[in-house]
Amino acid sequence: IGRRRLTRRQERIKTLGESMGWSFDERRDWTSAMIEAFHFFATHPLEYLDTQVCGELAPIGSEDGELVAVPCCGADLTFDEGALLPEVYHTTALVLTFPFELPTFVLEKEELFDRVMAVAGFRDMGFLHFTSYSPRFVVKAPARRPVATFFDDELVRFLEGEETYHLEAQGRRLLVFKHMRLATPVELERMIAFCQRLAGTLLKREAARRGAKDPQL
Repeated sequence: IGRRRLTRRQERIKTLGESMGWSFDERRDWTSAMIEAFHFFATHPLEYLDTQVCGELAPIGSEDGELVAVPCCGADLTFDEGALLPEVYHTTALVLTFPFELPTFVLEKEELFDRVMAVAGFRDMGFLHFTSYSPRFVVKAPARRPVATFFDDELVRFLEGEETYHLEAQGRRLLVFKHMRLATPVELERMIAFCQRLAGTLLKREAARRGAKDPQL
């Protein structure tokens, strides 16, 4: 079966991916365990994803001199609002896979996503709201201590200097998206650049913490 002809937007995303050495696949994927594992999609059923670009972020130097490449996959997602609001939505998201565990949390702009999350039932899932980190975003998590350790002054300063994206951590994976619509190629490029900077911040901090625990590392 032949592939569908690419749209102009898909052509530009393919070119963006190729410039970074990433793979591109425009075909629809009706199942994605990696995406569906996130809490957001537990209550916003994923219909399908397509226009996938996958590769690795540029190698990042850690405090101990090690170079680490973080796998990253982006895709256009089509999902339902859920049983209460049976509408179809789209977004363009990235998923990063880190070499260490992340605490379970959701970070978002209160005014943009709070209504959606309330409908999604996050409060019923035991997620608590933490609003003391920054006036720009709210953090939701099942427990205070892990996120209090994770969102230290360094990370909060970094996030306050960036555009506010929706972030959701689950295990070693981090979901990143911004709009409840498809991103333009320029917006996707900015999102990838943000993920590169965020990954660098987290990897260097993790290496510093490992070194502090064991000076022989």
